[in-house]
Amino acid sequence: MRIGINLTGTCREERSGCAWFAVRTVDALLDLNGRRPDPDTYRFYCRLSRWRRRGQCHRPPGSRIHWFLEPLWPLNPPVDVIHGFGTHPPKWRGPAVVATLFDVFSMIEGSENWSSDRFRGAKAAHYRAMADRCDFVIATSESTRSDFLRFFPYPEERIRCIPGGVSSDYSPARRAEAPALIGKLGLPTRYALFVGTSSKRKNVDRLVEAFCMSGASADCVLVIAGGIDGIRRDLISRLTADGRIGRFRFPGYIADEDMPALHAGAAAFLFPTLYEGFGMPVLEAMASGVPVLAGAAGSAPEVAGDFAVVVDPTDIRAIADGIDRTFAMPAGMIEKARQHAAGFTWERHAAATREVYGWAAANRR
Repeated sequence: MRIGINLTGTCREERSGCAWFAVRTVDALLDLNGRRPDPDTYRFYCRLSRWRRRGQCHRPPGSRIHWFLEPLWPLNPPVDVIHGFGTHPPKWRGPAVVATLFDVFSMIEGSENWSSDRFRGAKAAHYRAMADRCDFVIATSESTRSDFLRFFPYPEERIRCIPGGVSSDYSPARRAEAPALIGKLGLPTRYALFVGTSSKRKNVDRLVEAFCMSGASADCVLVIAGGIDGIRRDLISRLTADGRIGRFRFPGYIADEDMPALHAGAAAFLFPTLYEGFGMPVLEAMASGVPVLAGAAGSAPEVAGDFAVVVDPTDIRAIADGIDRTFAMPAGMIEKARQHAAGFTWERHAAATREVYGWAAANRR
């Protein structure tokens, strides 16, 4: 089969979880393809609008990026299936269209508090385009799948939940590398960890207040990892002004190769977000042998199973109590969580995705 994959979403200096999801999927697909007796042909595409960032685009070894300007389709050579990530299904005519759906958070009640009307309107238009154009949709969680079907008319047999995986780099064994990393970053030896953007959906403001209320903050700092933008600089300024900055560290965006050690060295992973379409950081922390707190909204409880402390993310007191329960999680539960996370593999995701390609090509809408 001739398969095309749109890697436009990976063209960024500081990759988000969605961008890394695309990278991991592609790498796992190519690894799977190398073991097939009848390997497929893969071609990788990127929108011409990202040309200035071409050095940041994920390019698998031995491949090249084919640039395109929508809605024009690079005709030579043709592909049987084109796969896009996020809410931007290709407008090309000819191949079967598959898209990975990460979330529908802009449609959820309360999302007006997380993002602007303009942003939510644009996202809704992209979701509608996905429902109109895609031959098959891969949802990253059952929560995301059911939300999409609730808001948009789409054949149920054409959307399937295929959870992502956890890189084998995330392991308790990486704890041995933590001292060198935290020394490089200027972090204390005992810390809790949050990883994410400054989006209101990530609920950092409530997490900050809850952490200060918790007993854990007496001998532990909270590391808030992620790009430093205007919103995060404002938070740092407020914490500095009220004298609480000493309880927190803001190391900025952490390189991918450093993330496993940063996770493994943490005393707890705190992720009480308001909505997640998949929640890969939850599984990465579990795989690292770290106790996890998650918000009881979106897919986070589904992904975490019964192996995390799950709290109401809108209740600061509940988050604070949950933080203390997370720090007190028994070693046996932490090990069960690690085993749970081990069931999420990129190999499994790639195999299921390849099945979708074959089905979509044979069952066009």
